[in-house]
Order: sequence, then C-alpha cells, then structure tokens
Amino acid sequence: LDELHRISILHASAVYERWCLVKIIGTLIKDFDFEPSPGWQELVFRAVTGRPDSASLLFNRKDIGISAILEIQPVLENGRRPDFRLRFSNSDSADVGAIVMDAKFRTRWRRGELTDLLAELVDGKGYGGKRDRVFILQPQANAVSEPSSPLAWGQHCDYGQEAPTNHRTGSIQLAAGTQGGGAQQNLRRLIAIGLQAVFPQPPSPDEEYNWNST
Repeated sequence: LDELHRISILHASAVYERWCLVKIIGTLIKDFDFEPSPGWQELVFRAVTGRPDSASLLFNRKDIGISAILEIQPVLENGRRPDFRLRFSNSDSADVGAIVMDAKFRTRWRRGELTDLLAELVDGKGYGGKRDRVFILQPQANAVSEPSSPLAWGQHCDYGQEAPTNHRTGSIQLAAGTQGGGAQQNLRRLIAIGLQAVFPQPPSPDEEYNWNST
C-alpha cells in the first residue's frame, strides 16, 4: 500500500505488458503445474512498480525434474531489454535457449508491419542471440498477413513453423475477452514449444526394439 501513491494512470502499452506477465505466470502455474518459489509476488510487485527493474522468478516441477526461470526485463549482452525471457532446464539438458517475448499493444496492424517489427527485434536489436527464440505478444486478431497454417490459429499466430526458421521467431495473439477467443491456448502452445526442448528424445526404432528384446 505504501507504493500506491506512486501509481498513476498507465499507458495502454504498459498495462498490456503487465497483463501479459500475469498470463505467463498463470499459465506456468495453472496449466503446466509449475510451483513458484516463495516470495515471488513481492518480486513481481517490485519489478512492475516505480522504476522498471529486472527480476527473475524461479518455477519448479520436481516430479519431472524441470525448472523454469522467467526474467522480467532482462538485460541482454548487448544492453537491450526485452519484456520477458523464459528458460527451461533439467539436470541433464544442455543450453537449449530461451523464449524471448516482447509485448506490443496495437489497435491495428498495417499489412506487413508485424513482420517488419519482428525483423527489427531479431536483426536490429539482437533479441534472439545465437540460441533464443523471439516472439511478439500482441492483442489483435487476424494480424498474420500471410498465414502459413490452415489451423484455426493460423490467422492470428505465426510460430515460425515453416522452414528454415524451425519455431525460432514469430508472433502470437494474446488478448482478453471475446477479442482473445482462444488466445490463452496460443500462449500455452508457445510455452510448450520451449518446454518440449528439455524433454529427452524418444528412442529410435532400433533402440526400442533392443530394449523390448531385453
């Protein structure tokens, strides 16, 4: 409550960024059963009130030995600060990279504007580095000018599913209410892309045959 006197009317883009943060945390906890470390609420509060500051939230799934670190406004090696960076790991996995997410509030996108903005984040600001995936979170439906998937989300999301990007860059619709439709599922799908990278590879047919033979 002592901080409330510092909170005034926020710009819509700032409100949207904070709302996206809440949705990411909620998805990790409610949909993927990750348990946040004690005191995480205070870390979030400090990160989003007053002067923007970096913070890291730790989540764990002890039953499967996977942890997640959600960074709020992390400082990259080049000094840039995207909104969020989510990294999964387990005791056996090498560095598989993270998902860098930047929230961009728009009421309308001109044709090609979303693609150009993504290219600026990747090539101009170097958000992805060598390993990380880069995705824009935005609230508008039908923002993908050239859908590459016939599925229901194809008009609203681009997961970089076409070669050669291999799910490295893209954008998803994340919005509230009727405007969002299945937008929460869009976020679950994006997080699952990063999560599956730390799962062990399934055995090859030969390995499976040898295992069954023994």
